[in-house]
Amino acid sequence: MIKTFLLMLLFVNIMPVNQQPDLVSYRKLMDKAAGDSDTAESLYSLCKKISITDDPVHVGVRAMSEILMCKHVFNPVSKLSHFNRGKKLLDQAIARSKTAPELHFFRFATQSNVPSILKYSANLDADKAVLLKYLKSKPADKDLHQRIKTFMLNSKYCNSQEKEIIKTS
Repeated sequence: MIKTFLLMLLFVNIMPVNQQPDLVSYRKLMDKAAGDSDTAESLYSLCKKISITDDPVHVGVRAMSEILMCKHVFNPVSKLSHFNRGKKLLDQAIARSKTAPELHFFRFATQSNVPSILKYSANLDADKAVLLKYLKSKPADKDLHQRIKTFMLNSKYCNSQEKEIIKTS
């Protein structure tokens, strides 16, 4: 509980009113939220203020906060509810910004890790193609580039040829 308060206080004190945290800060919170329920709840609370009409990547972050909550709630109905809200938000964000690599990364990572019973894997190949193209482009966002590269090198959905391309990008 104290962690949650301190994280919220940190974001309130360093951000001007009505401004979102930068994406690197969100990424770090998402990394930590995967294994820490207090951080997941903090991220979820922080993202509630993101509107569906905001920047699509920020909407994607909100979607991921919903999906990450699935790991930390015990009630199966709550898990499914968070998952479905997150999936819907993520798909809406991608529909608004079809080429945003971060959104495709969010979906690729999610679809790579959800149980097959949820039947959420239809976009793995399409997202992988977007991400491979992005990695080859030598993008300016080094943090995102490294996160995608690391994830894909460890992904069972990338074959050895693709991993060789990823290593050299």
